[in-house]
Amino acid sequence: MAGKVKIIGTILMLIVLMSFASCSHKNDDTGESSAFETIASVVVEENEKAKGLTFPYELDEGNLVINSLFQSSIENPDCGNVYAEDVASLEIVNQSGRFVESADITLTLGDGSQLHMKIQDIPADQKVWVFECENVSFSSEDVCVSIDCDVHYLDEDPLMSDMVTVDAEGTTVTIVNHSEEVLSGLMVECHCLFDGVYYGGLTYSYSADELAPGGSAVIEAEDCYLGTADVVRIAE
Repeated sequence: MAGKVKIIGTILMLIVLMSFASCSHKNDDTGESSAFETIASVVVEENEKAKGLTFPYELDEGNLVINSLFQSSIENPDCGNVYAEDVASLEIVNQSGRFVESADITLTLGDGSQLHMKIQDIPADQKVWVFECENVSFSSEDVCVSIDCDVHYLDEDPLMSDMVTVDAEGTTVTIVNHSEEVLSGLMVECHCLFDGVYYGGLTYSYSADELAPGGSAVIEAEDCYLGTADVVRIAE
């Protein structure tokens, strides 16, 4: 409402100044034009702020795209599964053709407040729903005016495919060591895959037992109970 009042006030000021310029400076066309351009520029700027960003919105030169900004009343997987209503949420697609190791995303609203989201271990072409990491709510009246992103990519194979194979059925994950080495201390990172979308920006970590050559380990990824476990990264 304050923004609308400010814009209306600016327009009224424009009318007054134009009337004054017409009466007092009939022969000064340059001054009249300058006053008009200056105030008209302010009106355009205020209108742009009121409208905010539109979606889809590209980040990192188009490597990531935010399809939408919306509300979720959920047990937030990106905030320790603490329940909150109208949590600020994003739908993001990794269209970089690379594996996103991590990305910190900051949205600034029209009132100066900020929203913070984080994604990690997102394969190429994958879609993810990510939620505000401190359960900050988002109102339908809020306007997003800018988005900043700090993203890092991973070049090497995140699944150790030359040494292990992975099979997932529901939340049960089986890791098989097909190398000639003993593997120990493996950390298996999973996302919860729900109807083709990763539910939450963060991964769930599980440790695997020592694997002899040809040996296997079974992991129950119980945190992925809303969908199925999708193993995205394995590391020693």
